[in-house]
Amino acid sequence: MAISGEGGNKDTKQKSLVAENKPQVVTLADGKEYNLAPLDLNILVEFEETFDGPLSELISSGKMKYLRHLIYLMLREEYSLDEKEVGKLLTIKVFGELNL
Repeated sequence: MAISGEGGNKDTKQKSLVAENKPQVVTLADGKEYNLAPLDLNILVEFEETFDGPLSELISSGKMKYLRHLIYLMLREEYSLDEKEVGKLLTIKVFGELNL
């Protein structure tokens, strides 16, 4: 999963959360809609500090714990969820809806 300025293909030209400063609404595994906070600098820095490494290297490693933590950071300001609860909401089907 790439984190870039634009997601999707040329036909849809969907903007990613990095490119737009507004929440993305996604339906997670419990069937409820959630607002994912935009990836602002504070979220990115906290992510890097937590794992002591650059975001691009950590995400490209393919380890799911990094993706779960990033989504947790994007949800925690609005919802009372811990990382394990976020993990239960992130199924393979949900990954297709995420535009990071």
